[in-house]
Amino acid sequence: MPLSLNRVKQLEKYRPLERVAILNLALKRLTPPQKASLNIIKLLLFVPPFFLLAQLGPFLALAGVIVVLLAFSLLARPIHILFASRHWQAAISAYEKSQANTDGD
Repeated sequence: MPLSLNRVKQLEKYRPLERVAILNLALKRLTPPQKASLNIIKLLLFVPPFFLLAQLGPFLALAGVIVVLLAFSLLARPIHILFASRHWQAAISAYEKSQANTDGD
């Protein structure tokens, strides 16, 4: 499982911002059950640490929130990539088509 968009073979020829745009297009193609699964996984990753942080004092909780948010952003990207991997070709085609339309105007 690739941990970043740099390691996705289908996206090697694209620049970083283009890779993110293609990832977003691929995520838009997820079916409702896939979207629900993705959101449940993110909730399972995100909610338990905040229950633990609620038990800490205010200053430790603030530091903990920052750590949890950073960790979540590092964990969420590979999960998004995993779910989007089924839709790379369609997303790449849609991206190239939108770029051709933009360039043609």
